[in-house]
Amino acid sequence: MGSKKNPVPRTTLPPRRGTAERYITGTEAAKALGIKRQSLYAYVSRGLVRSIAQPGRRERLYYREDIERLEKRMGGRGGMPETVEAVLSWGQPVLHSAITQLRAEGPVYRGRSSIALAQGGRTFESVAELLWTGMDLPQVTAWDATEIPAGLPARLGAAVRGVAGLSCLRLMAITTPLVAVLGNLRPDYERGSTVSDARQLIGIYCRSLGLMGPARRFLTTSRPDLPIAELFLRAVGAPVHREAVFAVNFAFILCADHELSPATLSARIAASAGAELRACLLAAIGTHSGMFLASGCDQSETFLRAARDAQEMHARMLELERSGGRIPGYNIKAYPDGDPRARRLLELAAGLGPKGRQIGRLVAQVEEAFDLRPSLEVGLVALTAALDLPAHSASAIWSLGRCAGWVAHVIEQRHAAFMVRPRARYVGPSSD
Repeated sequence: MGSKKNPVPRTTLPPRRGTAERYITGTEAAKALGIKRQSLYAYVSRGLVRSIAQPGRRERLYYREDIERLEKRMGGRGGMPETVEAVLSWGQPVLHSAITQLRAEGPVYRGRSSIALAQGGRTFESVAELLWTGMDLPQVTAWDATEIPAGLPARLGAAVRGVAGLSCLRLMAITTPLVAVLGNLRPDYERGSTVSDARQLIGIYCRSLGLMGPARRFLTTSRPDLPIAELFLRAVGAPVHREAVFAVNFAFILCADHELSPATLSARIAASAGAELRACLLAAIGTHSGMFLASGCDQSETFLRAARDAQEMHARMLELERSGGRIPGYNIKAYPDGDPRARRLLELAAGLGPKGRQIGRLVAQVEEAFDLRPSLEVGLVALTAALDLPAHSASAIWSLGRCAGWVAHVIEQRHAAFMVRPRARYVGPSSD
């Protein structure tokens, strides 16, 4: 008989002594998981645990948050369980992609830092082309005139008249099939028009926001080739000036893609099943509207714009958590030390006006007092408040910007040429 392998004894991590204690040693991490150091290194190589180097020392430190997450997932067993849940809930990578890499300094689009692209004054349009085609075209400052199907503004206005709680995503969900019906178009993959269709849809989505603005009508302009950032400002009825256009364009770029977010995965699944572009975008739009994504961004906006101080804001967050909700806008798993996109947007907002600085101070107080690290949504809320944009503008920028990434992943999934069809482990009752 072969000898049974003895599991490594597990040791519970001691309580945190302060909010800044975010790292633990390799010995502590291995003991907490009940694994050998070699297994810990394997988890790091698989992207399940992140580590940082210590200046002047060979020993690396490990993010406590990752270890605590794995402790819960392993449920007292030694070794990482190979389950669908373990893979799909911020686990081991499941798809190959050449579009976006997530790094501590923020998303990298096809080898180029998204933050550097935004800070360097690149347009959202040029970044979208980079994501879609892999071609770096810094000279692209705007797309050609958006082709608007005849009758679309009137039909869209009639469709949303009297609709309560009209949002950007709801407008996008209504607009997409109307474009297909009124345009009487075959699927984009039959016409070879995926990229041109994407440009058209993003332009129309942006103009449709005029139905939420003070004019309450589809935006028409004398200049048909305005940049998307300027179209957005005009549609929501905001003043158009150089600083505002730069700020909105900056935000669009940082929102453009974030690897396999839930909505992006929805778009890829639809693409893998052979759906046309508009159907893929509808799948993504529906997913992105959820309370953990765009709706959560709206909740974060409510908290930030209404709270008078950090204590009041944290009390409201605890109330939401006790009711079974999720605190929106904080502690995204991809960035244990805080979302670098949020940092850049908060810095930009602080330079745009007193409302941006006020929210920035509130966010800093909450982070210091309660170890709640801001994510993208918080930065977007601060930016839109600094620009005096209407309510829900933050989630609108996020949704419109993310269209670029959705389209890129649809194209890549089609090239991969396989259907995304994971298996489930049956845990129901046995048959007689």
